[in-house]
Amino acid sequence: MTRRVNPRLKNPVMPLLFAAGSAILCVTTISQADDRHLVVGTQNAEQSSGERQTEVRPTPWTRFLEILEEHNIPHDLDNLEKAALRAMLHSVDRHAKILSSEDAEILRLRESGFRRLPRSLMPDADAYEETSPERILPLHIENWPHDIVYIKINGLYESVGGLFREALTNAAASRDAGLIIDLRHAGGRDFDAVDQIAAFFVADNTLLYEIQTLAGETQRKGLTNDGIPRWNAPAIVVTGNQTVQAAELLASILRETHGVMLLGNRTRGDPKLRELYRWSENYYLYLPTAVIKPAQHDDYTLVGVVPHIHVLDDYPTPLKAAVSEQETDGEEEQTTPHPMPDTIIQDPPLARAVDILIGLEAIDNFKDANITAGDENP
Repeated sequence: MTRRVNPRLKNPVMPLLFAAGSAILCVTTISQADDRHLVVGTQNAEQSSGERQTEVRPTPWTRFLEILEEHNIPHDLDNLEKAALRAMLHSVDRHAKILSSEDAEILRLRESGFRRLPRSLMPDADAYEETSPERILPLHIENWPHDIVYIKINGLYESVGGLFREALTNAAASRDAGLIIDLRHAGGRDFDAVDQIAAFFVADNTLLYEIQTLAGETQRKGLTNDGIPRWNAPAIVVTGNQTVQAAELLASILRETHGVMLLGNRTRGDPKLRELYRWSENYYLYLPTAVIKPAQHDDYTLVGVVPHIHVLDDYPTPLKAAVSEQETDGEEEQTTPHPMPDTIIQDPPLARAVDILIGLEAIDNFKDANITAGDENP
């Protein structure tokens, strides 16, 4: 095949791929030390089955460079190639990207429930290779006043489903509690955990979602598990625009569930699953391989999972601790018998969630009081 080489296209980052008309653009990379040469040739798509004919035509890339050079327009080839690759990735998938080997490893670890500081942030760069990844705490549980159980899910990782089941089973056995599930900044790809958590709120053997290849072939069907007791108290799920991957799917399932309210900001709106593919010795492409299809919720591509109550970050009146008034020696004194953690007061979505649960508790108490009064005065 005849090839046309532009000797000016030397850079250590990446080669480019372009197609024009009915031509097939063939790209070959040649490594010489740290330099890469873009080798471009086009092959006529309408070839006979006999002898292969090759025709060289200008590609959009080469024609663009010719115009820049003909008119003496200043340009930087490195920046041009990076911009072109970003545009190509975006044309395939708006969240596709190119990552260095180190960034790719950090991403791979994070999606598996681990984290590691970048080499640039290590105090001793030479000791980077000797450090081990740190496991992300998958679940954090707090018991708050007014019998509220707060569960922060940092990601849908291995073992999260079992930990969540244990936490809710203990809470249900000890109190009639309100529940807050915080999915902000949560991701992960453990879909077993999605099935296990959803089973507390959805009827047995309910189809929750399908995971399909981009060609439409079903890879997995999510079903609720048998035998898990239903959660019978109000639950609020807090979401944000960094609720992604399996956590975003869980938010979409719980949004359509009776007794559950979504609060906060809409999720990212990205049901695609991606894998890393080696691009060169030092770079990887992060490209889509499958898509999540919710069974009970509309497709949330681009729009995200929309909460029932949208809470802005500048919510002006965060929750105050419950205050009662008592008279002591003729003076009025304020006490806080049920103080809330500072994290609630400083966090508008959590403040609103607690407000709602306390309001529901007050309504239940009012109903119980009326029932009792009715029994006493038939």
